[in-house]
Parts: sequence; structure tokens; C-alpha cells
Amino acid sequence: METSALVITIVILDYIGSSLENTWSDVSYQAVSVADAYGGATTIIPLNDLTQTINVSVDMDLLSINNFDEASGHIDISGYLSIKWTEMVYTTAYGAAAPDTSALVLANTLWVPSLVLTNSVDDVSVIGDASSKVRIYFKTGECLWEQRVIVKALCTANVLYYPFDKQECVLKFSTWTYTSNELLLSVTSSTVGTQFYSENVEWTLKKTDAKSTILKSKSYVEFVFSIERKSMYFMISLLIPLIVLSILNIFVFLLPAESGERVGFAVTCFLAFVVFLGTITSSLPKSSSPLSMLSYYTAIMMVFSAATNVVVMITLRIYHKPENEPVPNWLKMLGNCLRCASRKPIVSPSINESELSLVEDIAQQKAVYNVKKIRMLSDRDEETSQGQVTWNSIGRVLDKLSFIAFLAAEIVFSVSYLLPVVLNAK
Repeated sequence: METSALVITIVILDYIGSSLENTWSDVSYQAVSVADAYGGATTIIPLNDLTQTINVSVDMDLLSINNFDEASGHIDISGYLSIKWTEMVYTTAYGAAAPDTSALVLANTLWVPSLVLTNSVDDVSVIGDASSKVRIYFKTGECLWEQRVIVKALCTANVLYYPFDKQECVLKFSTWTYTSNELLLSVTSSTVGTQFYSENVEWTLKKTDAKSTILKSKSYVEFVFSIERKSMYFMISLLIPLIVLSILNIFVFLLPAESGERVGFAVTCFLAFVVFLGTITSSLPKSSSPLSMLSYYTAIMMVFSAATNVVVMITLRIYHKPENEPVPNWLKMLGNCLRCASRKPIVSPSINESELSLVEDIAQQKAVYNVKKIRMLSDRDEETSQGQVTWNSIGRVLDKLSFIAFLAAEIVFSVSYLLPVVLNAK
């Protein structure tokens, strides 16, 4: 019984002692003790042996991607940095007397790593300020410094497959004050935390990566963000209208020359391509490495539209030539060649079985065959005589030829430039 009572008494005293360590006065005393232990020497690494390396782990939780401006090449990101290290100044000074509790102390009362964003667009300032607080665990000397950061970092955009492009942006943190032999940065997680992430309206976060590197005796931690553009808006407002406009452009050759709307239709299509090209280039980087394939395609279609205007004016001029003006021989030959190419080939006349049953003699069958062939050739000669080469007929032939040529060219360029862009979305 006496032994049991003694054990219970020890447990109660231990509980009371630990409770006293968590009182306001006790924790505040320990917080003041931290400042006393450092004695204002907050710029010196808190190790007993300064020839050793202090290890600092940096992890990041992403809150939001505020903006990605591909034209100016920067990304705005909000997040939290969790910075951890173990200090030896306080634990050495108080040893076993240090309580098994933790407290928040001002960052300017002890040593903190001076982290900077090395690829910042604005000024390269140190993360944190004097009003920020560090949680220190008195018994072990572990320090946890959590900082809310809103950064604007350089991120060169690759818009080759715009608007189905994927981008990769990096936040690179380092401490320029120390070498990697004095301070070594590391990450405890291979990815960025996204449990508090708010989705961006224009970009989808595909994956994240976290790693540490050493470059020119400086230690770095890098947080990589892979993002993909949400392309549905651009498909509806840009890509589909551009393809439809490209198809409409060549149908100008099917408009009757007498309608008087050919030139107006062609010029309208040309101006629409100019507007589309301006819309695309205004939202992309002012750089030609690499230039968007959609920009190439729009520029080519604009050239095609200009060529369409020229061809339309030429064919209209041919259409409205006076009939009494003779057609040059070379133009007649060209017109006849094009008309012949569009004709159906002459095939041997066929004689059905009912006709053969009426004529049993071979000579009579041959005579029937010759009569049908003569009739076919006569019809073709009559068609040729009626289809005399005139300015009007040459204009119609040129319209048909231009429609086929421009259609084939547009199909080739559309497949060459738009198909890789669409396939990149997969």
C-alpha cells in the first residue's frame, strides 16, 4: 500500500510540475530567456561548433495561383513556407533545466535563416520581418518558422501550342548570406502541399515538385509548378471562328460575278484575319522564340486572304471584258486545256443485251456499235462548238481552278499547323 501511495504521489507531483511549466509566467520567462541566451547575437549561426553545417528544411503549402502573365513572363503565387531548424544556443545554456514546452518568440530575438526568392520580378527582399514569430521547442531546440508569402517570380512562357499550352514555373529560394558548407537547405516533402489550394479560373494545376540543389557553393530549394491552360474559352472564342473564317474565305469564288459582292466579301474576310492576328499577338509574349503555331497559321491565312482578293479582282476583270474584244490565243489554249481536264473521259459505247438480241448477225452488231459511237462523238463536237471560249467562260474556269487550289492549300496548312496544337491538348 505504501508503494502504491508513493507512485501516485510522484505522478501527481509530475503532473503539477508539468502544468506549472505551461503557465503564462513560466512560458513568458522562457521566451525572455531565449533573448537572453542569444544576447543580441542573432546574426551568428546557433551551433556550438561553427565549423559544422546547420540544416534548414523548407516546405511549401500552395494557397493560390493569383495570375500568370505570359506576355510579361511572370507568375504571382500565394502560399505558406514552413522553415525548420535546430538551434543549440538556448538548449546549451539551460540544458536539462529547459522545460518540455514550446512558445512563440519574435523572430528578431533569435537567429533565423535569411531566405530570398532569387528569381523575383520585384526586389530581392528577405522573407519575413521583425514582427513575425518563431515557435521554439525549449527541450529539443527545434524551431518552426511559418511565413505567409505572396511572390511574383519570373516564368518564361512557352506558347508554341497556344491555347493548349502547358507551362512550368519555378520558385527558387536561397540564402545568399551563407555558403552551402555553413547552411544547407533541404525539403522534407517531394511535392508542394495543395490541401488549401484554391483553383485558378484560367489555369489547371497538374503537378508540383520540390527539390534542393547546390549551385556555385550556394544552397537552393526549388518548388516547381506545372500548369495547363483551360482552353475551352479560347476554342469557342478564337480557334473555331478562325477555322470557320478560313473556310468561308475560299467560298468567295463560288459567288456569282454578277452579284457585285465578291470584293466586299473578300476584303471583309481579310480584315477579320487582321483582327484575329492582333487579338492573338496581344495576349502572347513579345518574343519569337518560340512563336505560337496559331500565330503562324493566322498570318498564313491572312496572306491567303490577300491573295484571294487579288485573284478575285483579276477574275472580275476577265468577267467584265467586252465580248467584242478578242481572247488571246494563249488564253484560249489555257481555257480549252482547263475545260478538257474537267470533262469526263470518252469511253466506248456500251450495247445492252436487249439490243444484241435484235441483231443476230455480227456485221449488224458492229454497225450498231459504230452508230452509237458516231452519235457520242457528234454530241461532244456539238458541246465544243456551243462552248466557245469567251471571257466569261475563262472567268468561270479560273474561279473553279482557284477554289480547288486554295481549298487544297488551306487543308495542307490547317493540318500542318492546327493538328499539332490540338494533339498537344491530349
